[in-house]
Amino acid sequence: MPAIREIQIMGWQKPVTITGDEAILKQQKTAFFCSQKYPAKAVLPSFDWAEQARDNGICVVSGFHSLVEQNIRDILLMGEQPLIWVIARSSYQNPPEWAKKALESNRLLIISPISEKQQSNRTTDTRNRLIVAIADHIVIGYAAPGGKIESALQTSNKPPQRLAQ
Repeated sequence: MPAIREIQIMGWQKPVTITGDEAILKQQKTAFFCSQKYPAKAVLPSFDWAEQARDNGICVVSGFHSLVEQNIRDILLMGEQPLIWVIARSSYQNPPEWAKKALESNRLLIISPISEKQQSNRTTDTRNRLIVAIADHIVIGYAAPGGKIESALQTSNKPPQRLAQ
């Protein structure tokens, strides 16, 4: 298991903790977001997008938190491209099994901008804003009107690709 260490990410105000291959940050990164509550019409376009991203070796950065995001993660893990998982809590001492496997194969970078052990609305907002800050492109499976994703997008001048609305 790679060590947890602290780094400064360009464009982010505070140091973050990371686990995994820091070189992944140098890749072109596409953020993927999908709200916790989403319409059925968001699912298939998101899965299709994930298969294309996997097949094209696109490095995806996400919180992999909502059910759709977790399914996207699983589709991406069938490929070989690197992933960045930004978590809304302090770094894991013992990450989930899927993350351990990806870390062992140098395909995953886990980033935590948070010192608290519990996720909250505030930490989720911080996570989403960091994802937006480090991404080169943004893809939205679905963003609930007035929700946390829409709030994080206000900090960006990158126009998102919306798969469903």
